[in-house]
Amino acid sequence: MLQITSIAENGAGEASHLAIQGLSSSEILTAMKNGSNNLELIGFYLKDGMLSRGASASAGNIGEVALAVFGRTAVTAVRSGSNDLLLISWSVGSDVQSIKRLKDSGHAAGEASCIAIAPVNKNMFVTALRDGSGDLLLICWDLQADGSFTRLGQSNPPGHRRQAGSVSLVAAASVGNNLVVTAVKNGSNDLELIAWQVSSDGSTITRKDPAGTSAGTIGTFFENIFGDGTGELAMTAYVDPASGTPVVITAMQNSSGNLQLIAWRVLDQGASFEMVADTNALPAGERPGTASHISVSPSGYAQNNFLASMRRGSGDLELIDFSLNSSGWTRECSYGQRQGTDVTETALASFFGRAVSATRKADFLNVLLWQIEAVSQSVARIGSGAS
Repeated sequence: MLQITSIAENGAGEASHLAIQGLSSSEILTAMKNGSNNLELIGFYLKDGMLSRGASASAGNIGEVALAVFGRTAVTAVRSGSNDLLLISWSVGSDVQSIKRLKDSGHAAGEASCIAIAPVNKNMFVTALRDGSGDLLLICWDLQADGSFTRLGQSNPPGHRRQAGSVSLVAAASVGNNLVVTAVKNGSNDLELIAWQVSSDGSTITRKDPAGTSAGTIGTFFENIFGDGTGELAMTAYVDPASGTPVVITAMQNSSGNLQLIAWRVLDQGASFEMVADTNALPAGERPGTASHISVSPSGYAQNNFLASMRRGSGDLELIDFSLNSSGWTRECSYGQRQGTDVTETALASFFGRAVSATRKADFLNVLLWQIEAVSQSVARIGSGAS
């Protein structure tokens, strides 16, 4: 039997639009919109079982932020104060005791929202976003040694037919061999997966399956509560150890307002997808419940083990651990914070054998390090946070 345990915690001031990544086995970097509506990065480091705060750095006014790490260089992709995509590179010192701004992309990209980053290799990455026309756009970038950016190819070259239509949510993941998968809420409000082949020099981004692969409706269940009605969508990826086939995991708020995880096998270098597991197939008592502000990540316990974080219906943080095997999903365990914790956002990342979360708790940043471990049933019944 598995159990989710919180093993270290720290935090900071007012924050929203959270992103988090692990830098090393003891270093964590968060990026967010702070209480002054500016971009802020804060580092945390783990030492002697304690999570301590390191350096911080800030930039100008933003609307949202995505974060990726390339060695000791971090890249933030933000929606700037003028609503355009802006990339900024940062050099991160040892034990995150320094964070230094390097370069930015200037005016190399236009209007953007729903921004995601997918690293392609050690210095090339793709930004996937909703452009000023409301359509899905992928742009490939090269990160230079000095932190400067070179814009390479894009999915909608000028003078060519657009390769994808309107979207209102975007997630992206790299699955190897210069292949990037996007998961979007399309113009029909459905989940749609598209695979994209990035050329070795980044000059072209080609859609692999013209028809795409669609699943159920992404919910608008919380429209009256949060006012945007956009639902929720997150994605992660791994390689099936048995077959060597890449698999993507989508986590979304479905049309009933509940968390739904679907595992998809990526076939023929992205030419098609095969649905291999859906949490809606679990017995009724094991299906996840009401959820918003969803994130998903490998848990660190095993290669086929994944952790989802969310704001549950009561407004509190909940984490659920699932394992994926040939028979589908198994719900292993969950962790729910007490009522009244008021978690309004969650972000989750794999952290070198563990998982780390950034949450917006009563408007403030809360960073927690989690461990998934096997315990006896008697210990699980009395363990902190077990349910």
